[in-house]
Amino acid sequence: VCVRQYTHIAASRNMTLQELIEEQDRIDRERESKGLEREVGPSALQYALWQTQVVLRNAAMGVCVAAYNWTVGWVLSALTPSSWGFEGIAKIPPAISGFHREEMPINIPQILDVLMKVHGHELFHDGAFNGDPHPGNILLTPDGKLGLIDYGQVKHITREQRLNLAHLVVALAEKNYPQAAKVLTEKVGLKTKNSDERTLALRARMLFDRDDKTVTGGMNAQAFFESLEREDPLVHMPDDYVMAWRLSLLMRGMGWALRYPISTAEGWYPIAKRLIEDQDREGKGKGRGKRKKAKTKT
Repeated sequence: VCVRQYTHIAASRNMTLQELIEEQDRIDRERESKGLEREVGPSALQYALWQTQVVLRNAAMGVCVAAYNWTVGWVLSALTPSSWGFEGIAKIPPAISGFHREEMPINIPQILDVLMKVHGHELFHDGAFNGDPHPGNILLTPDGKLGLIDYGQVKHITREQRLNLAHLVVALAEKNYPQAAKVLTEKVGLKTKNSDERTLALRARMLFDRDDKTVTGGMNAQAFFESLEREDPLVHMPDDYVMAWRLSLLMRGMGWALRYPISTAEGWYPIAKRLIEDQDREGKGKGRGKRKKAKTKT
């Protein structure tokens, strides 16, 4: 669907899809030489406006076809060219049975936002999530809804582990990187040789936030991790969180491929925050219950 949509975009610019890709690659190289990030795609609002234009154009065409069919088309359908006395009238078409409707563009940033919320809900609320949510496992139905398939790599995590991840995501989303480094070691259980706060915070951002130039300094992911290893070697990475990291990585990779840089920490912040708040309320409720029991005994 996305390929077809980008083909339409290329055609609107009198280009082939390959020419559009090559042109965008050239622009990306120019921006990279200036230390800039890649251009991002249209916003959700821009797509919504585009969709509205398509609806209006299709509606206008429908009105025109209906008007023609009930006037000129209706008359011509009831007559034959010979009854007019000349054959030229045959060139005028009778009633139009249908017309080509312009395809509705899909709102890519809106779809990515829905995917972030769904996978975040599975991770933090359900504690059971798909560790392999690549684009091939995502279907777009004719009515515009999303279908998620192939849950062959489902990972289950405990409530405590979900809370640990929630604290990490909240710290990253709030840009409290010293706290993120602390949560990564004390709650998640990742250990490095020197326990360096700066490199731990960078690891946390690569795992559950973003991997753009603001984090990597322009290095690719492999080179960046190698640089972290030289500074502060990894000693232990808890297995229970590997699939959650993979989920974060694949979501960001999908966004990158579609030209929408994603911060999984920012995308998951509301649901992670809600989980922590729910836990705090439950803790306070239990505390009040214990105090009431103590008063009753006295």
